[in-house]
Amino acid sequence: MKQEITDFSNCLFADSFSKALEEFGKEESGNLSQILQKMNAQESMWALLEIRNQEVLGFIQYGLISLKHKSFEKACGTICEFWIAPAYRKQGIGAALLASCESILRQRGAKELLLAALPSAQAFYEKHGYAINENVQSVNGLKVMHKKLIF
Repeated sequence: MKQEITDFSNCLFADSFSKALEEFGKEESGNLSQILQKMNAQESMWALLEIRNQEVLGFIQYGLISLKHKSFEKACGTICEFWIAPAYRKQGIGAALLASCESILRQRGAKELLLAALPSAQAFYEKHGYAINENVQSVNGLKVMHKKLIF
């Protein structure tokens, strides 16, 4: 069952996000409540959880951003965090969450989706139609990938 949330202090999300931080060895896990507060302060951000028997198998956190310039404005989706519990990987859960996220963002007006991909995830995104965009730089040094949602 998929559940969309907007409150990142939701205990199911907070617990799974903490596990993701631990898995990736991020020191920020000690400041989890502060991280969740910052997430809650952002506008147009959601998370989609895949839940079975009150257990989160994975989540994708995404948002809608607006790229503005004096002569144009473009609605884009972005994926901020994406994690599948190790026991449930390679079972299609990530692909299903990604497809649902894309559909939701398309319905909310996103024309394309941008994300910063870990090297280990680039092949997954390429398999799902994403391409590396060398013209855009991420603030954390990861490759930026994009996919058009509306053709």
